[in-house]
Amino acid sequence: SNFATVIEWEGRRAMLVSIIDITEFKNAQVALAESEQRFRDFAQSAADRFWETDETHRIVFTSAHRDRGLVAGDQSMTGRLRWDVPALDAEDKKWTRLRSDMEKHLPIRNFQYRLRDASRKLRYLRMNGVPVFDGQGNFRGYRGTTVDETAETLARQEAEGIQHLLRLTTDSVPAFIGYHDKNMVFRYANSFYKKVIGIDPEMIIGRTTGEVFGEETAKRIEPYARRALAVETVHHDIQMRAIE
Repeated sequence: SNFATVIEWEGRRAMLVSIIDITEFKNAQVALAESEQRFRDFAQSAADRFWETDETHRIVFTSAHRDRGLVAGDQSMTGRLRWDVPALDAEDKKWTRLRSDMEKHLPIRNFQYRLRDASRKLRYLRMNGVPVFDGQGNFRGYRGTTVDETAETLARQEAEGIQHLLRLTTDSVPAFIGYHDKNMVFRYANSFYKKVIGIDPEMIIGRTTGEVFGEETAKRIEPYARRALAVETVHHDIQMRAIE
């Protein structure tokens, strides 16, 4: 960087030129810009929307959502209290707790709620936020993120529904129905196990065949089970005495 000024030198006008090496300064600027961009990339990959409130907890900024149809009238959120959201579970006591925590300037951790988007579709959201203070320690508001968990939530609900249907179906069959992994650890067992060996299905999951049936019986079962795991068709009969 060059700086010049007019001076008098030995009775004549002259130009004084100063040359300053600002290479380190420019490198620092580039590094800062790259760091900020890196932070934005990480943040945007982890959140669908950013928001900010003032010291009265009213929303002063919301970023554009990746899915612009998320909420009807996005701009109408500006000026609202952070807990004044058109949620389907707005009467839940968790909103009262949220308000209480924010008035105490506590962090917001994984706050989940539901609402309808502009097309009236159900959306599941998760919110996080941190309180912001100025240099003098005065509370200035919150900054936070909102994540759309609809796809994950619906997939989990569908899986739970299928699991429930599987449980109802297999529990009605008077026979052992279960499956285990290659280490002979049970991953599922129907209620018939309890009738015969006296152990709840929930207590069987995570145990080996030896822990469930006893090592002697397991030694007879496991060769056939391993053949079945190798995609062979296996027929094996075993007699067991049910617990009265």
